Amino acid sequence: MYYSKRKSEIPLLDGKRMYIQVVQSSWFWVNIKIKKLLYFIDTPLKLVKACVLLYDLKGGAHGRVWLCCASAGVLEGHVFVLKFSRCNISPENELIKECEKWRELWGLDAHVGTWNSKPALMMPYVSPASDKDWKNQDFIALVTNTIDKLSKMKFHHQDLKKCHVAKYLDSNNVIK
Repeated sequence: MYYSKRKSEIPLLDGKRMYIQVVQSSWFWVNIKIKKLLYFIDTPLKLVKACVLLYDLKGGAHGRVWLCCASAGVLEGHVFVLKFSRCNISPENELIKECEKWRELWGLDAHVGTWNSKPALMMPYVSPASDKDWKNQDFIALVTNTIDKLSKMKFHHQDLKKCHVAKYLDSNNVIK
């Protein structure tokens, strides 16, 4: 079951199943009463104190990644991504560097916090590029320009693939 693909007809929010809730020092199983998921690019992540793991996004060379939502307070239901580092030496420093890159490159708020007694990077959830996007020459030009920008900044991504390319609308409704 662990390696099974998630069936698209299974909703992320389901009152009949249990979820893992994570706080600063531990995790535990919970039933949730969250009615709606909210996808905002500017959720104030440092205010999130408890979250539920909705979906295992797996991971790459640098860490394990989960789709989460805040599970309490005024941010309940706000969706974000939580990344635990695979780095054995100074994982918090690696996550802080990545957090700074989020701010520098995309102007998006990211936050390093402690979850289940381990450092983790909280990032906004951005929509993966669709097949339709990859057929759009303007989108491909945007990706190419972004890769050039990253290269000039000496930013290194060890496992860049189509599935790792995402997009969002900035405050001026411009696709980034």
